[in-house]
Amino acid sequence: MKKLITLTIAAVTALSLCGCGKGYVSPERAERKGDNGLNWTVLVYMCGGAQESRHGAASEALKEMCKTDYPENINVIVQTGGCGDWKIDGIYGDYLQRFEMQKDGMYMVDQKLASNMGSYGTLTDFLNWGVASYPAERYAIVLWDGGAGSGGVAHDGLNGNDGLSLEELAYGIGITNINYDLIVFDASLMSSIEAASALAPYADYMAASPDYMPVGLDYEGIFNYLSENPDTSVADFGRVICDTYYEKCEKNKAADNAIMTVMDLSRMSSLMQAFDGMAGIMLTSTDGLANYARISRAARGAYRYGGQTDYEGYSNAVDVGDLAVKLAEYVGQPSDILRQILDEAVIYKTQNPELPQDANISGLSVFYPYITDAYAGYRQGVSEEMMAEYLQNSGSANYANFIRKICTNINMPYEEGTENYESSWAWVDFVSQRDSFEYWVRVNEQNMLELNMLGDMDIVRNVAFNLYRNDDVTGEQLMLGRDYNTEVNWDGGVFVDDFNFEIFELGGSPVMTLPIENDMYSIPVILNGERSNIRAKREDAETGEVRYKLLGAWEGVDWQSGMADRAFRRIKFRDKITPLLKSLNTGELVQGETFTVGPFGASLKKKKIPDGNYTFEYDIKDIYAQSSTSMAGPVNIKKEQMDWSAAVGL
Repeated sequence: MKKLITLTIAAVTALSLCGCGKGYVSPERAERKGDNGLNWTVLVYMCGGAQESRHGAASEALKEMCKTDYPENINVIVQTGGCGDWKIDGIYGDYLQRFEMQKDGMYMVDQKLASNMGSYGTLTDFLNWGVASYPAERYAIVLWDGGAGSGGVAHDGLNGNDGLSLEELAYGIGITNINYDLIVFDASLMSSIEAASALAPYADYMAASPDYMPVGLDYEGIFNYLSENPDTSVADFGRVICDTYYEKCEKNKAADNAIMTVMDLSRMSSLMQAFDGMAGIMLTSTDGLANYARISRAARGAYRYGGQTDYEGYSNAVDVGDLAVKLAEYVGQPSDILRQILDEAVIYKTQNPELPQDANISGLSVFYPYITDAYAGYRQGVSEEMMAEYLQNSGSANYANFIRKICTNINMPYEEGTENYESSWAWVDFVSQRDSFEYWVRVNEQNMLELNMLGDMDIVRNVAFNLYRNDDVTGEQLMLGRDYNTEVNWDGGVFVDDFNFEIFELGGSPVMTLPIENDMYSIPVILNGERSNIRAKREDAETGEVRYKLLGAWEGVDWQSGMADRAFRRIKFRDKITPLLKSLNTGELVQGETFTVGPFGASLKKKKIPDGNYTFEYDIKDIYAQSSTSMAGPVNIKKEQMDWSAAVGL
């Protein structure tokens, strides 16, 4: 049986195309160099979608593929579809077109009427045609899309962003009756335990990133290597894919979150058994409030990938290895077994060395909802649709049941052997304790706002402090930021924020900064007329000075498909930025003052808080991620002195 290598590839670049893309579709097949080793056929399933129509990302990938001088034994074949506005002349949304990639151009070898790229049948048809038309000793299949983690890939922009679920992806590949050597996702969030589990029966290795990808794979580097080293091992080819991706991130100054791994899928059966064992203990924790409280708090500390705020959206992906470490104290030996097998399964990983050292990053994620209450809304919470899809893709019965038991206000039909949150004794105890739980704020002896709680502290997951500026003209209270730097006395139920009379300003304008992973912040803005989120990172200089580096802007996670935006762009001269601040009065985002980035760029700085009236708020998240707030204001701040005499809520 011939083996195939599957490269699953998504939207590649954060930069918009320059020019119209003329001259890339060639009327003639080019003459190529002679055979120099093993025969490879790379089949590129390119679903352009919004990433192409808005940013030209697929066309940019095609241009990269045309930079390699392919020998006769290396065939790269692309099928385009899923987009009505391609940026290369000669590619049309009305058709599925198939091109043979060559040096400085692409030659069309087949064409048929458009069909849904999010259908497994379209994928299977392409694979079967490619293998029959280009017989080789090794094959590669390339799936190109935005990437939605456990939500799948290949979201067709001409068919309502319908995509291939992990179940459909596995089925579409599986019915070709081929054992693939390698599956590579150039798609955000796809290095997950769910994807690896689904594809393990049909492949030997998988390479992917668990995070959003600010740039795509380096096709020129990948195909140059393959053309010069066709006899390479599959594992080494995977390593080259990882290394060239990271180098491309560095070249584009977008390596802060860069990470990609190669998985040995032959270890997935053992890995899933170990994960299911750990998940079984997690499931039993829902039999009691105190046990689940420990699991909930520990899991919240696991390293998160992708969207992480209400305004970015939530990717709901945490690192499996770090989750196992954070839960080790409560789940025992299964954590050790899981981490040992993870070390064997992840054969290669390239990542930014500045990623937090206290996070035990494995490079493989698992679905873990950050907001587990459906009433929070689809963008923030877990919907019944999301839950139903996940239960099909979980790969672990114990973990699927655990997720059902911690996600509240989702009433799905029971399936044999499953239960929902209402059957959990932790939930029953939680409701009982919540009804008698009390909390209030007061000004303490240090003139700071202090949060006090009375009741069973097991119902509390964490507490955040929010700062609002009172607009004396409009009467609105506009959020300036959030932090978790509170002095905590869990036994006494007392929380006091470490308020230091500082706020963030971007380009001299106050902004709402929301802390996320890796000493980073997310700032909702309007960038050149489009809704976006700027990410910034804290950097501590050797001199002790603290600086904040602007990484770039991205739209976040699509709330319907779960796709992570791939148009990650740097802030540049003449960009127009309008900060967005949450109104405490309405919950909506309010536009701040627009400014234009100057020739020396924009900078995020901490400034002393201006004199004026403010409102302080404590946001209490319970172990089911439901929020309660306690606030006081206005407090008049003048020269770093606080006057609470006019405040209500005390």
